[in-house]
Amino acid sequence: MNWCNNLEELIEFIAYVVLTAPDAFPPEDNMTIDAAFRELGHGLDCVQLERGDSAMIQESRKLFREAYSLYKEGKTNEGAWKLQDAEEVLMRL
Repeated sequence: MNWCNNLEELIEFIAYVVLTAPDAFPPEDNMTIDAAFRELGHGLDCVQLERGDSAMIQESRKLFREAYSLYKEGKTNEGAWKLQDAEEVLMRL
């Protein structure tokens, strides 16, 4: 099941990840940090198909990669801030 198939859903999903990652996902969502970042990538792919490739899409991909690395290193706040940076970039699309 995909959570985000367009820009609006992707922005909502970013907020969900910021609030719940890395280990406070509701059990009924069956979500992990790895699955969440796969879904963020899927959402960004959908936005790219919808809106076309742009520097903002590429910047968001970079920020997602950086956020994922930070979460995996245990740097939750820094990872969340990177996701919020990506959200700000995407809101300009």
